[in-house]
Amino acid sequence: MSRPDQAEISVLYVDDDADLAALVSLHLERVDDAFDVVTETSAQDGLDRLASADVDCVVSDLEMPGMDGLAFLEAVRDAHGDLPFVLFTGKGSEEVASDAIAAGVTEYLQKGVGTEQYEVLAHRIQRAVAERRARAEAAESERMFSTLVENLPGMVYRCRVAEGWPMEYVSEGCTALTGYEPSALEDGDVSWGQEIIHPADQDQVWDPVEVGIEAGESFELTYRIVTSADETRWVWERGSPVFEDGDLVALEGFISDVTSERRRQERLVEEQAVTEHALNALEDGFYVVEFETGDLLRWNDRVTEVTGYTDAELEDMTIFDLVPEAATDAVVAYGERAMRGEQSFLEVDIVCKDGSRVPIEVRGSRIVDEDGDVIGISGIARHVSDRRRSRDRVEAFARMVSHDIRNPLHVVHARTELAMETGDLDHLEHVASAATRLDALVEDLRTLALDGGTVEEPERVDLAGAARDAWHSLDATDAILRLEDPGTVEADPDRLETLLTHLFRNALEHGPGGGQSLTAAGTADRAGSGGRPDVTADDLSALVVTVGRHGDGFYVADDGVGVPDVEHDRVFENGYTTRDGGTGLGLPIVRHVARAHGWSVTLTESAGSGVRVELST
Repeated sequence: MSRPDQAEISVLYVDDDADLAALVSLHLERVDDAFDVVTETSAQDGLDRLASADVDCVVSDLEMPGMDGLAFLEAVRDAHGDLPFVLFTGKGSEEVASDAIAAGVTEYLQKGVGTEQYEVLAHRIQRAVAERRARAEAAESERMFSTLVENLPGMVYRCRVAEGWPMEYVSEGCTALTGYEPSALEDGDVSWGQEIIHPADQDQVWDPVEVGIEAGESFELTYRIVTSADETRWVWERGSPVFEDGDLVALEGFISDVTSERRRQERLVEEQAVTEHALNALEDGFYVVEFETGDLLRWNDRVTEVTGYTDAELEDMTIFDLVPEAATDAVVAYGERAMRGEQSFLEVDIVCKDGSRVPIEVRGSRIVDEDGDVIGISGIARHVSDRRRSRDRVEAFARMVSHDIRNPLHVVHARTELAMETGDLDHLEHVASAATRLDALVEDLRTLALDGGTVEEPERVDLAGAARDAWHSLDATDAILRLEDPGTVEADPDRLETLLTHLFRNALEHGPGGGQSLTAAGTADRAGSGGRPDVTADDLSALVVTVGRHGDGFYVADDGVGVPDVEHDRVFENGYTTRDGGTGLGLPIVRHVARAHGWSVTLTESAGSGVRVELST
């Protein structure tokens, strides 16, 4: 039986005895089922069979009428070259054997008695076919290798272990690469190391070669050569040391011209440098994301600045690592829109390395390669914290306006209707009161709207002067402004006066006689409506509002009735008030103006049990 992976062997058996031919065929196929045996009863029929079918081996009797086995052998050799031919004869002699060998017989075997002879015959056939196939494979391999070497865009070499590593063999590609004929290098007329390798690269070339030799491994290097026409080219070389019995006997390798690739690479590096510079100059983040995995493929410096992650950390992250889990579906939907070819938008929070969140707006679209295959999604990520704060502020502002204006308007409508129905003009007093509240509310809302932006160019402002100006604008007949060397502050003069005015107004409205004091103010001088702040106060019951220096900022304090500790955080909320008719916007305005300057605001108890508002600049 044959091995499962053994190839079939086609055998032509020629014998004028048809019965014997059938018997030989039967025994051969029993010995090895890889045999496929066909028979003919004459040499001429055998030649006809060979002309029309592929045969791996011919087995022939010697004595046959017409054309005997030797004549048949000669005819096979003329027409089919080295096709294996076994002379299997019942009669033989040394002379016959000699003639058969001279004619090129592959095997010569005499017929015997018993089945063992068929096993011998089968073995001779197998060996002869295997050897021919091996020769054919070797020849094909050699042909393919020669063709490959001849068509390689470079040269194959083998150099001897001797001083200067002289070339033992150089392929035809040497001429196209260097301008020199292979024989010039093989004969030693031209030295590769001394005359072809660029003088500036000669020393560094041998370092990787020596490392490869010491390690017994292949080596690679790129360097310049000088051609016969004095042209400089870049080449890439890959070689290996050759050892025999542990001794280094040669170096073999391949050298290819990479000048064009090198120049393209240099241009690409230059273009990439320009691109990187342009991308890093963007105020917005730039990104490229692989859609299926979410892997970050590319980003600019703005991304690392905003997120706090290093480039190395971002390389191991996906876009889903940078957004809250709740935003995953929105990010996927954004990517799907982009992959469909749509310009996609999304506002989402980015989770930074320190755990903080930054709102961004991403705009992206798909990118494709030269073959039209989608690589991923690229786009811009814009920091929108200011816009979101503005939007939130507008929404809160709108809610507050809707709520605070609706109540006095309701009073106006209801009381007017009652006055018209009953003729009772007392209802108009309520209408007037509601109108006054609306007027104050509109003014405060206007202040909030105009004073919410960031102060870009502050000035050095004298706090005492600003306080006096703010105090003059109020009806403070029964109050005293005290200035305790408040110094100066970097501020917008108009907004600072607005802030002080609302602090003073809150102190006056919630001071003694006005209810509960919510802010503080004081002066060493009395100031009436339109009065002068330099009039000495002798009324000990008057509210005192003080402006003074505080650490890195200033404070405004009063000696009113104060605010319970539990209310300290609420007083800066929009609409919070304890006075009938109050807008509840005074201290929120103070907070907005302070934030516009970058100041913090704290409410505490003053020394006189009133309220002290501290502004840290």
